[in-house]
Amino acid sequence: FVEGGVELSPTKERRDDEHSGDEGNSPLPTRTLSQLGQQELQELWPRQPGQSNALFLDYDGTLREFEARPELAVPSPELMKLLTEIDAREDLVPHIISGRNQEFLQEHFGRLTRFTLIAEHGFQISTAPATSSGQPEDKLKPEDNGRKWQLWEHYGGNVRFFKDHENWKAIMRAEISRLVRETPGSHLEEKRSSLVWHYREVPD
Repeated sequence: FVEGGVELSPTKERRDDEHSGDEGNSPLPTRTLSQLGQQELQELWPRQPGQSNALFLDYDGTLREFEARPELAVPSPELMKLLTEIDAREDLVPHIISGRNQEFLQEHFGRLTRFTLIAEHGFQISTAPATSSGQPEDKLKPEDNGRKWQLWEHYGGNVRFFKDHENWKAIMRAEISRLVRETPGSHLEEKRSSLVWHYREVPD
């Protein structure tokens, strides 16, 4: 799992300590990906013939730097080139995990046929059409690549379960709207699964 460019596996020295039975009490040390050698990368993600490795990528703050307003943080041409190259790798099972909504991920990444897209931190999921449809990639619909979105299984895809969900949102929407009125520069963003109060543009 890659978030913020930090590799979340222990350093070689710490792994050696763990193997020797000396777990210690210090926090688990980590290093950025650029500090890992090819041999260590191979140990962490070994390649086996016919075996695919899962790759989970966070969007905001990792693939794309933060902006004052979320709608400004769209993927750059360089990022899309990189993701397209990853999309062509048959030895990877890539995912993008994001707090963004389904519409944003569909618009910008829907054409990546090997990527599973996870919106609103898991509330909605679109599995890779190249692997879930059973169709060859060149036969998928060009407008959406045959993507289908599913709700988190807790809701069972049944809108009746949204009643309680909408009840708490109505209460919080009123309170956050009050905060927005009292805090110039902030704004409310509403998603299907949550309400977000943005305050990056609030003067210090």
